[in-house]
Amino acid sequence: MKMEKLVKVFGDVFIWNEAPMAPRYAFEIIDRLLRDLTKIDEPFGGKLLLLGEDFRQLLPVLKNGARLECDNLSIRNCGL
Repeated sequence: MKMEKLVKVFGDVFIWNEAPMAPRYAFEIIDRLLRDLTKIDEPFGGKLLLLGEDFRQLLPVLKNGARLECDNLSIRNCGL
């Protein structure tokens, strides 16, 4: 399947449940992927990303990581 056809399969809204548990680089990868697929240089390729869960509840898990390292890995520190 060509990339152009793949873009048409995607909707305009993406729902991501338990988003705070994901590391920030996951959001950066999704951002770059959607920008490449849609050829639109806006955050997430101009698509709406609906993030679910409580952002104060959980940090991403980093094995043997200190709290500061886990906090730096969270999406609160993502530049998007």
